[in-house]
Amino acid sequence: MKTLILLFLLTASYAGFAQVSYSIVPKYACENTTHDIVITATNNQASIPPGANYTVNINVKDNTGTTVKTFSQSYSDGFAMGTSKTYALTNVTFGAASTWTIDGSVVVQFVGTFPVPSQNYYVKTVPILSITNSNRDISTTTTIDGYSVRYFLNGNYTTIINESTTGNYTAVTDGLYTAKAVNYVYKSSVSSTCESASPSNGVMITTTAVEDPQSTSISVYPNPMVATLTISSGIPDQLTYELYDRTGVTILTGVFKQVDNINVADLKSGVYMLVIKNKQEKIASYKLTK
Repeated sequence: MKTLILLFLLTASYAGFAQVSYSIVPKYACENTTHDIVITATNNQASIPPGANYTVNINVKDNTGTTVKTFSQSYSDGFAMGTSKTYALTNVTFGAASTWTIDGSVVVQFVGTFPVPSQNYYVKTVPILSITNSNRDISTTTTIDGYSVRYFLNGNYTTIINESTTGNYTAVTDGLYTAKAVNYVYKSSVSSTCESASPSNGVMITTTAVEDPQSTSISVYPNPMVATLTISSGIPDQLTYELYDRTGVTILTGVFKQVDNINVADLKSGVYMLVIKNKQEKIASYKLTK
């Protein structure tokens, strides 16, 4: 997951060059977003002693060669072999998908200026994912190099169920799962705007048709659906229903007591999920087709 560029530093006390490798996070930039680029440099060859003054300059250039952001900072605390330094280019604004570059230089006092070879940095469209399921083990079939995958349940995109750098997740709750790719510093608790423009296909996780003993009093028919879907309940309480399509989008919702006939004539052919709740607690779920 590392992007490497070679930085050659010449000091008065060395006959050779010091080699520095860079890792860049995130690996790609997302189009039409503003976020940081964090660069970690590791000295792999020769130390720069404390007291030797040098300045690190890093430039981010767009696809026209225009410098969009510059980092410049001087040091005199040394740079020992095997150690790392981190530089952050904050609030870089990216446009449409294109190839940008990162370059720069190191200025060593009394010695000279040494350029950093230009490195491509890609601004990409975040992919729309495709996911699959095998015995509750959900995974992506889309290449996610440089991205994390966020999983959502039943069309609720304000709550992240799981975030994975591999794209794999084992579902623990029945329901309809969808996913979005995200390219940012890995923080599962943060909702980032740098996500897929739309969710993946939906994966139904249903252990059984009914999930609670009281839901044995509920009947849903016909399946496959035709023009009308009937829900019949022997439970005296007022219940609610939610019907989701395969992408996790809520299609229909309603409240009923003991029986309700739902008009589904306008629904397209496909797979749907019906969730029955009693006071916001799910008591049954059904995989339906039309």
